[in-house]
Amino acid sequence: MEKSYSVQTLDTELFQLQFINENDFAEAIEEITGILTVCQDYYISGIQTQLEDIKNFTVNHISIINKEIPASRFNISTPSGLIRVRIANPNHKNLKSLLLSFNIECKNKNLIFPLDQISFYYGDTFMTNNFPLSNISHDSTINLILHPAYPSQIPIRIIVTTKTGKSFEICLYETQKISQIKEEIQNIIGIPPDQQRLIYEQMQLSDEKTLSYYNMCDKSEVTLALSLRGGGGPRGFSFNGMSNEVKIKFSENAPDWRIVRPGISFCGICMNIKCRAYNDNIISNSGLGVFDVNRQVGIIVCPICENVISRVRNCGFYMAEWKYFGIDSGGIERRGSGRAYEDKYSTFLDGDNQQWRVLRIAVWQK
Repeated sequence: MEKSYSVQTLDTELFQLQFINENDFAEAIEEITGILTVCQDYYISGIQTQLEDIKNFTVNHISIINKEIPASRFNISTPSGLIRVRIANPNHKNLKSLLLSFNIECKNKNLIFPLDQISFYYGDTFMTNNFPLSNISHDSTINLILHPAYPSQIPIRIIVTTKTGKSFEICLYETQKISQIKEEIQNIIGIPPDQQRLIYEQMQLSDEKTLSYYNMCDKSEVTLALSLRGGGGPRGFSFNGMSNEVKIKFSENAPDWRIVRPGISFCGICMNIKCRAYNDNIISNSGLGVFDVNRQVGIIVCPICENVISRVRNCGFYMAEWKYFGIDSGGIERRGSGRAYEDKYSTFLDGDNQQWRVLRIAVWQK
């Protein structure tokens, strides 16, 4: 059964989208927002999630954040029609990567084009296995000819499992290096290669070794361990101008209603007379994702009594990166960005409010 989702990005108004399958959902988001499928990160209820896990949530509001990694879309002209293939970091890849991604797209669309029975041409140029993708501009068309030209290579699926028990598939050739597994992991869940440790059969894998060196076969399971370092409408609404950033040191004596967690938090007043935090300044944590402030301020709750709080006019960040897009009361677009680290709470000067027509904030962790 199809499920409808409300989708929010930093640069688009909220829109509705039917979830039929993972591939079509991601492509529809790309069509509407311009965020390529390989650049999409997904957030539900303040938590980053994987596309294949979205249907497990009862919540139907999803945020999309652009990873902003280098990426290109290539249009493969085939006898069955146009097949779009997206490649992350194309300047460091060659035709082998394109063939691999093309093979995956064909499987998603129930099409069969055996890799040892086709040839790719860019204009009049035959593309060899080592043809650099940096020579092809974004959104170019590549012609598929039914003529064998490439040595037979069968992609193998590597199952990557995290310490939290989640798993996902990566398709590679046995001649590719472990470093390329790490690159694909970064493309999927955003963890940089230098923060990854890959374990296979109780052995830590070396970046420069190939899959065949470790005798990996189809559906081999690799464990990912981390080496982390450190720790609205035209009618305006009032919210902080987000221009005068303030760094606040943490207090060891903060009450329960002023404890911050990673991501974005909103600041307001609890007006529930029966609450321990009554008439005090509240910090309500909302996590990661994209937040339409005009909508968000009406649903922010007190962490003690869970009643909606009042006078939400400011926000802050902890251990996260953020960007905002806004249109002020004069119709002028404004943007800003920043980072908040583990030693201080990043917020903005209280009382420095202004009228906004639109204000959306994207928050994520590297």
